[in-house]
Amino acid sequence: MKKTICSVLSLLITLSAVFSLAACGEDPSQTGHTQHEYDTKWSSDETYHWHAPLCDDTTELKDKAAHDYDADHVCTVCDYAQKGLGTLTVADVTAWTDVESEFRLVFADASKTEAVTYEYDREKITLNAEKQTVKAAADAVGPVQVKVRSARHKTATFTVTCNTLPAASTPKYTEYAKMLGKGVLVDDNGNATGATVAVNEKTTVFIGDSFFDRRWFWTDFYTDDYNGKDVFLAGISEATTNDWEQYMNTVFTAFGDKAPKNIVIHLGTNNIGTGQSAAETENGLQHFLTLLHKKFPQTNLYYFAITSRWDDDGSHNKVINSVNTQTKTWCRDKDWVRYIDTGWMITKDKLNPNHGGSYIHPLLETYSIFTEQLQKAGCVIEEKA
Repeated sequence: MKKTICSVLSLLITLSAVFSLAACGEDPSQTGHTQHEYDTKWSSDETYHWHAPLCDDTTELKDKAAHDYDADHVCTVCDYAQKGLGTLTVADVTAWTDVESEFRLVFADASKTEAVTYEYDREKITLNAEKQTVKAAADAVGPVQVKVRSARHKTATFTVTCNTLPAASTPKYTEYAKMLGKGVLVDDNGNATGATVAVNEKTTVFIGDSFFDRRWFWTDFYTDDYNGKDVFLAGISEATTNDWEQYMNTVFTAFGDKAPKNIVIHLGTNNIGTGQSAAETENGLQHFLTLLHKKFPQTNLYYFAITSRWDDDGSHNKVINSVNTQTKTWCRDKDWVRYIDTGWMITKDKLNPNHGGSYIHPLLETYSIFTEQLQKAGCVIEEKA
């Protein structure tokens, strides 16, 4: 009997030892095979992903495999983002139905420039990959996201904002626009002097509103500030961006089949003065500048910030500041237009109170701010031949 009890005890001790060695769910009935517990979350490095063991009894990795990347360079199995990719950026752009807006791919390392593909809603925009332009489809309004994919760069995203066309207007000084289109030089009262201004591909033309109107405001343009220079002053009082979309072809008739070297613009204050909102004014400016660039793609454009005005309780200036901020941002990523930030430089004491006590237009000596800042912006004005 004692012998039997000892045999049983011996068997129990042996089984206990066997089970104590069967760690991590080891099945003692399957000699040499273990079933370890593994993390349900993926571990990864630059090449592989795997499930790591949760115990110390093994270093074996489960489900180890190479990454399977999608078009955005993210592993479809473990969500690991591919490393070592270059950076590609594209600035946001505004689009309309009647003119192509340009966008620009910027590779952080230009030597690694490569082919790209685009993904976007084709019912809302038309994108020309070769020309890098975009147009809004009919009735499309609001933002459209565009993904830009390539083999060796992170996927870039930019927004195309589809805007409605600016409202049409009825320009006031159409006859004066026709005179300018013939290069007619007028006196301080707007009367033809009998002389004309010859223009060509070396000419710098100043356009916009009353700030650049020879008749009543920048009266010493030819005799003082730009005496002997190849310039043409073609601003028109009370003009809005909407008006200039209609003035444009008439005024630039003076150039025939040539394009001016530079176009300098002061425009937008009358949009605000006639009650347009900041958004409407921004849309009008962007659309007009885009049309102007389309007409003269090789011409340098220089846009002066809207000057603060002191003819009301200051509400105009709140809108002006908003428009200037947005326009500066819009111009920043374009190599064909330079934004010149003169708005804050022209304070009330530099404005003329004699035009109805309005404090809107510059004193004659204030125009030196425009000429100096234009030169600093890199605008080269030729001597008259």
